Amino acid sequence: MRFRSRAATRIGALSAVFALLAVASLGAAPTSSAATVSISGLRAEAVAGRAIALTWTTAGANAYRVRFSKSSSMSSPDTWDVLGNHMHWARTDANPNVSAPRLSPDTTYYFQVKAISLAKADLGRYSKVLAVTTKPASAFPELPPTDLAATAGGAGSVYLSWTNRSPGLRYRVRYTTNPALALKSWETVVIPATGGVVTGLAAGTTYHFKARVIASDGKGLSPYSSVETQVTAKATASPAIAVSTYNVLKASSGPSWTDRRLAVAANITRLAPDVIALAEASPVSVITPGGAKVKQYNDLLALIDDDIPYRFAASGYYTSGTKLAYNSRRLTSLNEGKKTLTELGEQRRYAVWAVFSDKASGKRVFVVATHLEPGKGSATDTRYNTARIAQAKEILALVKAKNPKGHPVVIAGDLNSNRSTEPSNGPYETLTAAGLVDPLDNAKAAWTTGSNAIAETMVGVEYNSANAFETRARRTSFPIGTHVDYVLVSKGVRVVQYQVVVDVDSAGDFVGTIPSDHNQVSAVIRLP
Repeated sequence: MRFRSRAATRIGALSAVFALLAVASLGAAPTSSAATVSISGLRAEAVAGRAIALTWTTAGANAYRVRFSKSSSMSSPDTWDVLGNHMHWARTDANPNVSAPRLSPDTTYYFQVKAISLAKADLGRYSKVLAVTTKPASAFPELPPTDLAATAGGAGSVYLSWTNRSPGLRYRVRYTTNPALALKSWETVVIPATGGVVTGLAAGTTYHFKARVIASDGKGLSPYSSVETQVTAKATASPAIAVSTYNVLKASSGPSWTDRRLAVAANITRLAPDVIALAEASPVSVITPGGAKVKQYNDLLALIDDDIPYRFAASGYYTSGTKLAYNSRRLTSLNEGKKTLTELGEQRRYAVWAVFSDKASGKRVFVVATHLEPGKGSATDTRYNTARIAQAKEILALVKAKNPKGHPVVIAGDLNSNRSTEPSNGPYETLTAAGLVDPLDNAKAAWTTGSNAIAETMVGVEYNSANAFETRARRTSFPIGTHVDYVLVSKGVRVVQYQVVVDVDSAGDFVGTIPSDHNQVSAVIRLP
């Protein structure tokens, strides 16, 4: 199940969901009785050589079950439940965790749809069968990106995202200030994900954007999307600040740090965050290729420090693997420290904090990096959840004590808790109840997860934030993946882009060395 709302995108709701298209409504389930909601207007709104996009009349319902078959008799069907009246079908099994083949060119497939309630009770019968024949092999194999969304970062930058069509695709974005020009005259940038940032733009200027799927050699694989227009921020606007959280896995665990270190550093460098909350960047000594013996966190910092002068906040304190690094060219640390949190397991937990002043705007922000008690045993032993709740409360007390001027707050780190954790997503609920905001609204395992998200563009959020070094990038049937790594912000902070960083091929498998058992999570913010 995937959903998104074009209108909601404009106010910061879900914006780069993986396979399906739009949400028509996110309200309560209709009250009409079963067998009274009939579906009409089932049609293919777009067809390519290897993909089909469906739509139908909403008929007053919120949720639908789509049935797919290779046979006109609808034998051996595959079904998938969606919110809203759109669905993109690119594989013979819609489950993102199944290695199903792509649809074939010049082949006829069959579809039906029926209304269901949010509790997945039937509200009617299946519609008439719709036969759709894919385009021939000579046509574009992919459908164009949809729901292209743009939001201004700082002066001269625009953040983009769009609905993903299939894993592992690359995109060409074209942009211009004069849409009357021939498309080949528009500026071009290639983005290997479902969104990113376009920089070097003029401040306070209207730009027009289009995107298409391309092959590795640049050949177009889809038509261009519709045009999205965005005015860049004025020159006086404060630029965006990029905040990442990344559990890099301690050197004493898992695959060799020697084999992973360059991949971890490259993953950070590609986003060039202004602030990085690191977990498990341990004080364990590692041997560099040159034979030097250094602590893991210092080795990592050196690898990513060539272009950006990163520094550790509270570097004079012992904080185990919990580290807070910042771009000292962009930010000044005005005050910093650490807090020792409630201890349950063998390893002590910490929160590292700093008050940063943005050299570009003079604005200040209070940032906390943390790594809470692991989830081991939490399904059967409430002590772990209780410990994480206590640690979250201690972080709130830290913010209150060290941030008396009420600067905007960012809390980033591995909370070791997610929407499905038993008996509850304790630390998340504690922090959000105190006024912190999850940009993805990823609170509960429910169909409408993400419906109150404030992130204005989103990239890769359908992937889980922990991957356990599995070959396939973990996902779920929810519109947003299961996350234990978060960037939470105080009210009033704009989140112009939120991203779970994955590099996958067309099968959804990781490309190259998997850097860590967690994926980096990034939030690009603008301070009030």
